[in-house]
Amino acid sequence: MKEINKLSSGERFAIHFPWATLMILVTIESALTGFALPPLGLHFEDKIVHFIIFGLIGWLLVRAFTMESINWLHQHRIGWAFLLGFLFALSDEFHQAHVRGRDASWGDLLADILGITFFIYYYTKKFKNGYPEIRISESRM
Repeated sequence: MKEINKLSSGERFAIHFPWATLMILVTIESALTGFALPPLGLHFEDKIVHFIIFGLIGWLLVRAFTMESINWLHQHRIGWAFLLGFLFALSDEFHQAHVRGRDASWGDLLADILGITFFIYYYTKKFKNGYPEIRISESRM
């Protein structure tokens, strides 16, 4: 296995900021009442949005854990990305169940999990070496 260089705190912040920010934005949106997407004429349009948003969370998680220098996190990046994504999806539905005007849905949770799973799978197939060539500098000790 290739040696992974230690990340500086700035580099670690940069690789984890995207998924953490998206999770915060999803949590804020989940707290809004009366928020609705423009109708597209599909019965399941909200499931498509769940699939894409949580898929992006899965993608960003596996990308960050792939670039991470903490060995146990890097080695088990797929499992950790799925677990954290799943727990966030579960907590989001729990949160929505307690917001007036919102409700939790097993269908939304399923769309979240399918999005996370598909996007993690796609990331691992697209980047067989584990990451795109935007790797943190190799010359650092």
